[in-house]
This record gives sequence, structure tokens and C-alpha cells, in this order.
Amino acid sequence: MLAALVNSGKVRLTDPLTRYAQGAPVPSFGERQITLLDLATYSAGLPRDSAHDTTRPDLTWPTRAELWAGSKYQLQWVPGSMAAYRNAGFSLLADALAVADGKPYPQLLRELITDPLGMPDTTLDPNQEQCGRFGRLMTGSGLGGPIKCLNTEATQGNGGVYSTGDDMARWLRHNLDTANPVAWPVLAVAHAVYRQRQS
Repeated sequence: MLAALVNSGKVRLTDPLTRYAQGAPVPSFGERQITLLDLATYSAGLPRDSAHDTTRPDLTWPTRAELWAGSKYQLQWVPGSMAAYRNAGFSLLADALAVADGKPYPQLLRELITDPLGMPDTTLDPNQEQCGRFGRLMTGSGLGGPIKCLNTEATQGNGGVYSTGDDMARWLRHNLDTANPVAWPVLAVAHAVYRQRQS
């Protein structure tokens, strides 16, 4: 999604997160601000997760206000200097992209990815047929058990997306497509190496 919006000129990888924060506080490390690229490469220095209320069901928190309130943390390193997996960063990135395009993230997901690629079962809000006893939705490693049919828009950027094997195969074919020049500009942005692997 980020690559598509970069390709359309709606955002730049070097845009500071503050541009899309709508007045919410965004931490920095001295003069170095967090950029969209820092968020996308897990190198923003944010904590792993946003602060949240653990009494609510998984993947149904935080609210937007809670998400951005969690950005008050002190950064753990200079953005762009090292990488470590961070849910909080991808949550902020998803919200920033929605602000940049002026559309809710679920709409962007449909317009930029699932509809064009024919992925009807990739969603943030699965129906009962998709999640039923013999549902088609995949479960991640270690999740096990029946899938709870929850609206997961609160975690839309960092794990709230439900999908199926068929839809993931379509996504994989799209990413490996060497015969579709229309897709090449977006794939070039999405597949580029922006941070070198740390030893």
C-alpha cells in the first residue's frame, strides 16, 4: 500500500510521520524525525507495541487516540540506524497512509490491493461464512483453535488482516509477476532494499 501511494505521488518515503499525525505527538531522536520509511523498515526506534487495555479482545485495540498517545515513548535508537520488529510502527504507518490519501484504511486496502488482485477473502471484518466451523481463513503460526470473527480495524496495519490460502497465492503471484509492466513501478518500490541486514 505504501509503495502504491509513493508511486502515485501521494506520499514520499522520506516524509516525516509528523506530517500525517494531525497534531498528535510524535517522538524524535534529537533533530532526527521518524519517516514513513523508518516505520516500513522497522527502524523507527519505537517500542514493540502501543500501550493498550488488555481487558479488550485481541486485535480490537487500540483506539486511534490510544495509538497516537503511545507515540509519546522515548525512541530506543536513532531512526534508521537499526531495525527490530515493531507492531506500533506499522499501526502508525497504516494510519498515516489513511490520512495521506483521505480515505479509511479498509477502503485503501480494497481499492489498492484486494479488489485489483481479486482477493475477496482478505479483509479486516470477516463474515460468519468466512470464519465458520469449516471457514476458509488461515491461522498464523501458534494461534491455533477456531478463528474469532472480530472486526480488527484497530490493528489494521499490524496483523489485523484475515486472508485465505487462495488469496495469499494471488498476492504471491502478483509479487513475482515479471510479465506485467503496469505493476513494475509499484513492485520496484516495494521490493527495494532500504536497510542493510545487520550482522
